[in-house]
Amino acid sequence: MNSFAAGREAWQQYDDRPGFTAMDRYDERWSMFIGSAFSDPLRSVSRRAYPGIYQHTLQMWSHVQAIARFYEALVYRGDLPTDGERLPDGTLGAIPIDPRIGDETKEQQLRLGIAACWQMWNWQQHMTQRPLFASILGDCMTELIDDVDHAKVYPSIVWPGYVKEIELDPLGNLKYYALEYLITEELEGGRTETYQFRKEVDGKEFRYFRNGHPYDQYGQGAVVPNPYGFVPAVWDRHKIGFDERGISALDGTRVAVAHLNSLLSHAIDYQHKQFYAPILIKGQVFRPGQTQVKLSQPPRDAGGDNTSWYARVIDMLPAGSDADIVQAEFDLGQTDTMIERLEQRVLAENPEASYYHELRQMSEVSGPGAERALGDATSAVMLARANYDIGTIKLHQMALAIGGMRIKDGSWLTAPGGSRRQLSRRQEGFRPFDLDSYARGDLDFGIMSRPVLPETDSERLDLVLRKEQIQTTWGWSQFGIDEETAKAIIDERNANSVIGAF
Repeated sequence: MNSFAAGREAWQQYDDRPGFTAMDRYDERWSMFIGSAFSDPLRSVSRRAYPGIYQHTLQMWSHVQAIARFYEALVYRGDLPTDGERLPDGTLGAIPIDPRIGDETKEQQLRLGIAACWQMWNWQQHMTQRPLFASILGDCMTELIDDVDHAKVYPSIVWPGYVKEIELDPLGNLKYYALEYLITEELEGGRTETYQFRKEVDGKEFRYFRNGHPYDQYGQGAVVPNPYGFVPAVWDRHKIGFDERGISALDGTRVAVAHLNSLLSHAIDYQHKQFYAPILIKGQVFRPGQTQVKLSQPPRDAGGDNTSWYARVIDMLPAGSDADIVQAEFDLGQTDTMIERLEQRVLAENPEASYYHELRQMSEVSGPGAERALGDATSAVMLARANYDIGTIKLHQMALAIGGMRIKDGSWLTAPGGSRRQLSRRQEGFRPFDLDSYARGDLDFGIMSRPVLPETDSERLDLVLRKEQIQTTWGWSQFGIDEETAKAIIDERNANSVIGAF
């Protein structure tokens, strides 16, 4: 009966279009990013998502790369200091740390610990990956890998399509997740075996499965106690919706882009018809008494490829006085207008895509002025920063706690062969911390707001000169300077003025 039921279901679903699941959306968004959307008529996820588009649609127009570059470049823009302080030129940098501990010594330890993470992770290069992937895919997971053998703890980005189950608390903290994907192993004799691997993680334990059965993946058992007490991963959502899955920067315009490419591809294919349209000569083709003219032929030494010859030759047929040439004409003016309107609508919905183009037109506008003029794109990156900064803070806090724990339990101090390991300077940056550091408040910090377009040196100098003219404590208070510091600035300026007079 089971076989009969399966056969009946297969018969009912025969020739149906494949389903479009939530996980397929990751493949669709990514194909738009790499430019392969619509390319494979049989396996293209985009064709299943938009079955009404032109059959021969290709991705001829795309704004996705521009959007990806926008968030990749601007969410964490700038350099990282080696000590967690400001950069040598006094600017905030890409991740300006704001410790909130209240103890100067512990705050300095925290800055050095965070700087140690940056050096261990090569974070100057990799800090832009989370905004890049999540802005296109909608969300992405970053796991912390506790590599005891190499005395490292580092982040690793996970394809969000592998995340089959996820649970967040009301504040967005990751409480549980399950990964599922296929693994292919090489066996003896050149054979291979593919199986489904599943990993479940919560605050108590790690659980591993192979084809649905408990499996000792790493030689520690199918169930391994979680030594941290928390889930060592963050779940970044580009825009937060009503469930655990995020909203991509592309979601508002994906349909319009699909139909724009459909219309553009169709128009281009229709335009190609002019190359093959038949030419009709009406009237008397040959003059009376004249024989047919032999059409030109390629020379004998042209070889097998005659394309370049025919591209340069036009055969002329003599015709009578009443002969005329009739050829089909294609007017795509209306289509061009429709494509232009769709393009304008897409760029209006995604101002990030035209951000740098608009910025290049503002050669005489200051950084703050450009931010105000491009307010829609500026607000988009500021909202995105608010989401990614939370994940960045959690990654550093968890990594410092794990690294400090490994130093205190001796795991990082012993090499795989049993010999004593000498920790590097960056590894020593984890020593002041442990799993209780967060509860004690030793890992409390925030990331300060920073301009989307940093001021140039000339703009900063102009601001300094203007501030030099402030003469009252009230005026300094408008820049966030407390009264005591403002009085000290004014007194120092007055003293220098008196000295200068002599």
